[in-house]
Amino acid sequence: MMELPEHLKATVQKYGEVPTRRRTVTASPSRVLDLQSLRGGLLGAAGLVWNSKGEVLLIREHPLADGQEIWTTPGGMALEGEEPEETFLREVREETGIEAEILDLTYVFDFTVTDGREEVRGFFFQFVGATRDCAIEPGRGVLEVRWFDELPADMAFRDDYLPVMEPRGRGFVVTDE
Repeated sequence: MMELPEHLKATVQKYGEVPTRRRTVTASPSRVLDLQSLRGGLLGAAGLVWNSKGEVLLIREHPLADGQEIWTTPGGMALEGEEPEETFLREVREETGIEAEILDLTYVFDFTVTDGREEVRGFFFQFVGATRDCAIEPGRGVLEVRWFDELPADMAFRDDYLPVMEPRGRGFVVTDE
């Protein structure tokens, strides 16, 4: 297990043994500078949210610097003093208009963002969640929100989420009673 700051260890311990990965992503110098200025360091959370039909909720954000529009999971960076679980739930609410509940923590990434000269390092938590709400609405900065039966080919970090799609029929979906 990677060495986590003390305040993040409780989140991981709550979910038991959680796989960890090291990841490095290249970004523009301005993006690296933005991330270096975050109070409390680089900490983020995102994840899959399922509805009672077993569909997964994804968002399409405004185009990246290269003009590419891709599907991604709801998520983003923590606010100062915010724990990973709080970040995930807030981001889901802000980006999709729904309330979700966390079912599991699936990965913790020891994350480095670099422009080739400068870098910033932090942690990113990948959750799975569920909702009974199905009325979705794009939040600020989100072009589209949609339920999917399968993960689309043009999804960011798709390979990270493919193993998580398998347990849908084994208790990960909140059902309407």
